[in-house]
Amino acid sequence: MYSLHSRTPVLFSQISAQIAIKNAIPYSEKLAYEICERVSGGEFLVNITREEHMPTIRGATQWLRDHHDFQSLYRQSIESRLDIFEDEVVTIPDDASKDYKLVVKRGKEVKVFDPEAIARSKLRVDVRFRHLKAYRPAKWGEVSTLNVKQTDPNDIENMSLPDLEARIADLEVKDRIVKQDRKSVAA
Repeated sequence: MYSLHSRTPVLFSQISAQIAIKNAIPYSEKLAYEICERVSGGEFLVNITREEHMPTIRGATQWLRDHHDFQSLYRQSIESRLDIFEDEVVTIPDDASKDYKLVVKRGKEVKVFDPEAIARSKLRVDVRFRHLKAYRPAKWGEVSTLNVKQTDPNDIENMSLPDLEARIADLEVKDRIVKQDRKSVAA
């Protein structure tokens, strides 16, 4: 009888051996350049490092810390990937080629709407949009403004010229009334 638990030590040792081999891959400009080319083409480092000839994700991030030229090229690659994402945010929804699928109904092939394809496209756009919001917030982020300055309607610096003139005229009228009242009280 086959048991997963009886195979676990074997699987673990095989995986450990593969990781050790991948961790032993030394830094090379050729691999660094390949990684950056693929990132700038839209791929993610985590997927690239799954390949046998690539370092582990941990090894690649260590290369980024240790090699400033690689780090600089990698940052440029991410910017290029974001340019692709900006295009894809528009082109993915515009591509209706996968919105329908062929199914057999009553012996005939019929083209029907495919909600799974639509949901997948929506998810793809949403993921790209989140990356754009995170890496380019000035252009793609949510805009919210909090006005912390409370304007006092009686502050003359906040008044328009016609409002200010009206306010002055009103104050002049009130001043005349107060002066007349003082004269009548004094008399």
